[in-house]
Amino acid sequence: MSWAPAQKSRMLLLLMAFASTTVCGCALMLNRDGTEQLTREASAAEPAIHRDAICLDIAVADRPAADSLVELLWDDVDEIGVLDAADKRLLNANGFRIGVAGSSVPSSLQTILQEAVAEQGSERSWSPPGNHLPGSSKVTLFNKQDTLFEVTQLGELAYIEVDENGDPVSEPESFTNSRCVVRLTAEKMQDGWIKLRFLPEVHHGANSNRPTMGDTGLQYKQTQRIEPLYKYQFEVTLNPGEIAVVGGNKANEHTPGQQFFNVKLPTGFAQKIITVRFVETSNLTGSRSE
Repeated sequence: MSWAPAQKSRMLLLLMAFASTTVCGCALMLNRDGTEQLTREASAAEPAIHRDAICLDIAVADRPAADSLVELLWDDVDEIGVLDAADKRLLNANGFRIGVAGSSVPSSLQTILQEAVAEQGSERSWSPPGNHLPGSSKVTLFNKQDTLFEVTQLGELAYIEVDENGDPVSEPESFTNSRCVVRLTAEKMQDGWIKLRFLPEVHHGANSNRPTMGDTGLQYKQTQRIEPLYKYQFEVTLNPGEIAVVGGNKANEHTPGQQFFNVKLPTGFAQKIITVRFVETSNLTGSRSE
């Protein structure tokens, strides 16, 4: 009988070990199944990312200062219903001229852009033939995203601001090592309509590390100083195929619009013409990944 207590002890230990293994095994299995279920549920609940994209054709052309073809172009576009009357008077007085051409490209604009392509020697285009402006660059922006394009470079820039009657309202602003830049923002309003916002900016001075706001927060990058001309910011609404046309008029030569769009080239004074055509909108669908 002396073996009985020892045998009972061994039996008790085996039973405890079996019970412990079984419980732990069940707990591990339940935890693994639960984790997989949660992962599947989270994956199914993760929303797809939808973003509106706006496709534009942008072209910039130079024409002689007194060019009858440019005047013909302004006869072919709508300048009346584009802007509010008060905004239009202020912009015109300060040297800016804005219009909208229909989806059928005016022959005057076609000729201006084709001749600009011929002078450049090659055509920069990413759109199928017949579906773009000659010499244009295709730009695709997400909804409410902006892009910058340079209109002209000036070593020295000085402008005066005037009221709608042409009377000066401020002292001349002067800048060195300057570039005239337009910040273009595209926004989808509803199906078939977009809004383009044009903000003239003067980029000037030396390049240096400056704080800028990026997608991930405040960043430092090599840039010039930026002088946004908010007073002369304007918006244009377009249907697919329509073209925004921006240039200078015959206002005081020292106004901002004249400084942006009328420049001195080796061949003489020239006027800049900016054209932005609304091609189409599309919806991009994606998913977020780590």
